[in-house]
Amino acid sequence: MARGTTLKTICPSCGADAHEKERYRIGHDTFIDLKCGHTIIGDAMTPDEAEWQRYLTEWKGKGFEPFPFQIEGVKFLEEADCNALLLDEQGLGKMIQTCFLLARNKDKLLPALIVCKSGLRAQWFSHLVKLTNLIPQVITSSKEVPHFDLFDIVIVSVDSLRLLRPDVKTISDWDIAIAETQGKELKRKKVVWTDEICSKFNFIAIDESQKIKNPGSARTQALRLVASAGMKVKGQKPRIIPMSGTNVEKHAGEFFPTLNLVRPELFPEQRKFIMQHCEVFDGRVAGLKNPQNFKELTKDFIIRRKRVDVMPQLPRIFRQFRLAELEGGDIEAYVRVMKEFMKDAADCSPGELPSNLLGYLSKLRHITGIAKVNAALEFIEEFMLETEVDRKLAVFLHHQQAGAILLSKLTELCKIGNYNPPLYYHAGLNALTERPAMEARFKEPGNKIMLLSTQAAAEGLNLQFCSDCLLMERQWNPGTEEQAEGRFPRPGSTASKINAHYLIAAGTIDDFLTEIVERKRRNVAQTLDGEEMVWDEKNLMAELGRALLTKGIKKWGGLAA
Repeated sequence: MARGTTLKTICPSCGADAHEKERYRIGHDTFIDLKCGHTIIGDAMTPDEAEWQRYLTEWKGKGFEPFPFQIEGVKFLEEADCNALLLDEQGLGKMIQTCFLLARNKDKLLPALIVCKSGLRAQWFSHLVKLTNLIPQVITSSKEVPHFDLFDIVIVSVDSLRLLRPDVKTISDWDIAIAETQGKELKRKKVVWTDEICSKFNFIAIDESQKIKNPGSARTQALRLVASAGMKVKGQKPRIIPMSGTNVEKHAGEFFPTLNLVRPELFPEQRKFIMQHCEVFDGRVAGLKNPQNFKELTKDFIIRRKRVDVMPQLPRIFRQFRLAELEGGDIEAYVRVMKEFMKDAADCSPGELPSNLLGYLSKLRHITGIAKVNAALEFIEEFMLETEVDRKLAVFLHHQQAGAILLSKLTELCKIGNYNPPLYYHAGLNALTERPAMEARFKEPGNKIMLLSTQAAAEGLNLQFCSDCLLMERQWNPGTEEQAEGRFPRPGSTASKINAHYLIAAGTIDDFLTEIVERKRRNVAQTLDGEEMVWDEKNLMAELGRALLTKGIKKWGGLAA
């Protein structure tokens, strides 16, 4: 056994992590001296303990020493026969735990399929190579098939999967016959991954599994076809582990597809699931009727831990709001769209909003985003001048045009100040090669500022070496912003706190959205004891639209006339 490794979760005497210093036997007893100064007396290691210790030593040598809660997570998944939901909060290493699980259960789980967002394929590839000693096959086109003779693990993006199984909406022989009588020709799209191919997978891991929340969507149905192939061909269902940071208690209706995939015997039908377990308000599925009963029912195959519980040493996020003012032509453009919106709303029935509400809100946000570039530049300049040379800033934005303008101005500013030019992490970068390389470059000394597309960077990015971010443009769903904030307080962070600065354009759509969001956050903190917020994007936008109608143009005085 390697010295200095973690034997158990805590020392039974003092409660510290039980790091072994030395082990020896006297008679029939085993004595284990710990670094905390206490000694454990017990039997010799069981075969399972010995195997765990071998893996821990190997992983530590590769720079991946698991945290105690991650070991507990792997053990839980193994006790669930590798067929469970892993719902740990963001930043707790769900990907790493799944890699550990694969490394320890190769005989049972291989060949394995990893289904993830396209931007996470490179990260999965890297972790699997290091932790399982296996080189996965990465599917990069809708024509590729798994090469089981060469690869035991296959990685595919969730959106490529629906192209590989285009029989999602099957055309029946009857449809074809009817079309022929009408002089039309209907052809079935070719199935690239046949049932025979899909049946070979013994294990399927689904990263960010909340993306398959809609049972009728093409991606969900394609995944069902892949998962059900094993039963069709060989009478055996693959083991499946969906992974998500979303809380099933708060988003109950969205979890039926994954619950059905993992335990179809308990959750065979969506309608039955909603009737038995979910609250429904005005036809909308909300949380669980009885969370305690549901937790008891699923305790053997759902595991969820929060950062504050398992890693209280991680830094907390502190949100700060900084105002920016619109000027000149930006104000005129903003007021012009507001007038169009109000005129359109005047033609609606009482209590209704224009049907193209999203279009108006998007125009206002676009104008506001571009108008805030100079204020963002001012904030970044202050940060560069007033912070230590190795302190970094991540700037999240939404619109490509706003990003291009800020990048151009910031590049000139960096030349004047003799700083490295800013980096830009955006959706146009290749997810397999360029995005991981950009993350690595930001970590290098001398690179102080990186611009990031919030949509591209809100998941799968590890920025624990950075403690400051500026959210220049707001998202309709604050959950996306919270995902972006979650890139920072992750294992390895040494910061005392994460500073999340929000740039708010005074008197604009920014102001009203912030007021609504922060009011809801305060209510949650008061009524639910700080439980996580469930964001309903559609209702949030409707509330924002009503706020704009009542007071959204008052700030602009004479221009509003």
